[in-house]
Amino acid sequence: MAAPPSGGPPDSGGGGSILTQKLGPLATWVWLLMGTVLIALYYVIAKWKSSKTSATSASSSTTPTTNESQVPDYIVQNYLGNTPSGSSTPPPSTSTTTTAPPPAPPTPVTVTPKPTPSPAPPPRNPPAPSSAPPKPPAQQYITVTVVPFADPAPWNSTLWGIATHYNVPGGYQALAKLNNISDPNLIHPGQQIRVPT
Repeated sequence: MAAPPSGGPPDSGGGGSILTQKLGPLATWVWLLMGTVLIALYYVIAKWKSSKTSATSASSSTTPTTNESQVPDYIVQNYLGNTPSGSSTPPPSTSTTTTAPPPAPPTPVTVTPKPTPSPAPPPRNPPAPSSAPPKPPAQQYITVTVVPFADPAPWNSTLWGIATHYNVPGGYQALAKLNNISDPNLIHPGQQIRVPT
């Protein structure tokens, strides 16, 4: 018997396994492998989505939403009939819930705006600017009492000492002229001397 040529088409008459046979462009085992991967991927995604929704529902269920109007103000219990003797359980009770009337709506507060002060009217006759120069401040003086001359001479025993002590412009001559002293070398103890400041 002659061997079949090596490059020919595969034998379709039952030679080989079903996994190695071609189904379209790919072998059968490749198609099975791709299907298994897709199913596993779908399962993982479905698990992830369900765990995410259960986590959000659990977080929303942990915070109870109770409205204030749902909480009763008073609970009054009335027992009807007597407890039968020998029975440890009380008869069924009927509870009546009474709620306080709703609070009155707050009264609106009206706020009146403060009136804005009107600007002051301008003066009718503004004062005319004075053309005269301002007066110089009046000269101020202090009075110094002359003391007796001694050795060493005190500063207030001579006109020269007083003028030097107070830095009088013009010196002792100006001080003598201001006080109408004809001889600046002759002053007496107890005499009052005006000195400009």
